[in-house]
Amino acid sequence: MTILGIVGADGFFGLSFVNSFLNGKLEAFDIKKLALISRNTSNKLHNIVATNSEKIQLINSDVCELDSVPKCDYWLHFAASSSSERYRKNAKFE
Repeated sequence: MTILGIVGADGFFGLSFVNSFLNGKLEAFDIKKLALISRNTSNKLHNIVATNSEKIQLINSDVCELDSVPKCDYWLHFAASSSSERYRKNAKFE
């Protein structure tokens, strides 16, 4: 089973991949499950996960604060800094 991990799952690009997965558009890549990481999870994403819990795992956390991440075959990173001040001070870290 191929698992796709998405960091920044509740943003424009992340939700686009979630919707593509739910609409069968990732079947050509044999993606069978999603592991989502999002620090600001919307009700929309919670509802999507609740109705597809056998195919989608949601971790509601900042990726920098996780001790571990789920084992995935592929990862997509769509997260951006949530602090413009921190980004200006330490862009490499952000």
